[in-house]
Amino acid sequence: MFWHPSFNIEYVTHLRNNGRVIIRCKNKVYDFTDYLENHIHPGTNEIIKRFSDENKDCFDDYIFHRTSAHKMWKIHFIGFIITH
Repeated sequence: MFWHPSFNIEYVTHLRNNGRVIIRCKNKVYDFTDYLENHIHPGTNEIIKRFSDENKDCFDDYIFHRTSAHKMWKIHFIGFIITH
């Protein structure tokens, strides 16, 4: 089993305020900054940036994507949000 860091919401906000594109899916945290610098999302890169800026829980969006996209999410997974 692999260890992944845990972040409080303040640290996630700090990452966003310093130019990172951070997506939250339930208690998982993904950094899509590099993805947006090197890829074009079929639904536009702006939607990913907006979801990051709004701190939207993207669980429904994750479910919407097919398995190949889930692999991309997995690549950009950086840790968990502390919920207690």
